Amino acid sequence: MRTYFTTSNFVVAAIMSAIVTLLSVGRLLQSEMPLFTGVVMLFICMTLVCAAVTAWGARAGMAGAWTDGRTLRQGLLAALTLALALWPIYLLGLDPRLRAILADAESHEMLRLAFPSTIWACFALILWATGFQTLFLQAAPMSLAARLTGHRFAALGLCLLFRLYLAHRQVVEAGLAEHMPFLMTLPAAIGLVGCLLFARFGLLPAMCFVAVLNARLLLP
Repeated sequence: MRTYFTTSNFVVAAIMSAIVTLLSVGRLLQSEMPLFTGVVMLFICMTLVCAAVTAWGARAGMAGAWTDGRTLRQGLLAALTLALALWPIYLLGLDPRLRAILADAESHEMLRLAFPSTIWACFALILWATGFQTLFLQAAPMSLAARLTGHRFAALGLCLLFRLYLAHRQVVEAGLAEHMPFLMTLPAAIGLVGCLLFARFGLLPAMCFVAVLNARLLLP
């Protein structure tokens, strides 16, 4: 814990948090929360989250938040290849089914947020997922779990359990329990790929994977 609470770690984490907060402004504008309040709350929250990544991202044999150039290039290539390979699966199979399921939800807000109707909203979603979701749902839980367990695969398992728990809560609150297997398997599978990229290649390839995968939403 000493590494986590050092001044230098929080300085780096605050810089990273500021970037993530900027990436999230578009999504915050779509919410009903006042922008200033949302920015302040998100910055504080993400500083604590980012501090876990910068302090413990290299535990249990993981690559760490930042890697050397060769590892970074390999990771970006792997992320790009995997994301583009998943595009046909999403476009032809998963997205149409997910749209149909969310259209039957108790609130159409989930459909609007998952499949924005404007280019601006699509960019907001892509930036939000690239920054906030990658750090909060993948990198930070993996780093914390690696610090606690000392084992990469144990950290991966705990991170997936965390993602499944959040997905379960979302499905229940949306009144879509009959679609539970599909709606929980999908984010868990994407989370697994992102966590593996983070563990092997570092933070930027994991963010690249999420960005490229969600870029399919820009297609007409």
